[in-house]
Amino acid sequence: MAGLHCFYLRPTVRGLRDPAWSRSRYRGDCRVVAENPVQARLFADIAFLAPIAAATMAQPSRSPWQQPSLVEVSRLPAAGAGRPQRGEVWCILPSLLRGAVAADGRRSA
Repeated sequence: MAGLHCFYLRPTVRGLRDPAWSRSRYRGDCRVVAENPVQARLFADIAFLAPIAAATMAQPSRSPWQQPSLVEVSRLPAAGAGRPQRGEVWCILPSLLRGAVAADGRRSA
């Protein structure tokens, strides 16, 4: 098994209007513990899959978390205490970010 890293996933501003976001119940920045960026996208996809999207999985549209044009991924430097567990996903609270978009589509001030 490869080492675990913390990845920062951030929706692109232009991409937030894309219809693919209807497949996600969250539209903000998050941190994900994974072995690589592809796995980080997958874990975010699983964590934020909207119930309606789960019911319509036969449709060809892709999750926004899987699309580089909609979500940027960067590896964060190794940080302090605790042992991260693979698959952990942390949401960055929209109230802490100016202009973040909540799952219901509202922007924070």
